[in-house]
Amino acid sequence: NTAVLGNLEGTETYVPVKLYGQAKEVPGVKIFRFDGPITFASKDWFETKLLKMFMQDTSEVKVHSLILDAGSVGTIDTSA
Repeated sequence: NTAVLGNLEGTETYVPVKLYGQAKEVPGVKIFRFDGPITFASKDWFETKLLKMFMQDTSEVKVHSLILDAGSVGTIDTSA
């Protein structure tokens, strides 16, 4: 699974914007959560989801930074 995260106002909590309508993205910053291992086998899927996120962006402020939330990534295959 993947998600774009936004901040719940008045907190330091970031949640999926599709699940929490009150969550607000940080202008110019995309926070992308990837749930699962990043390996040779999942590399193409990861890249596709990341590119899709940018292509579907309708923000008024141009994205200048990407934060990858890899808190739930248990494995990273550095050869991927």
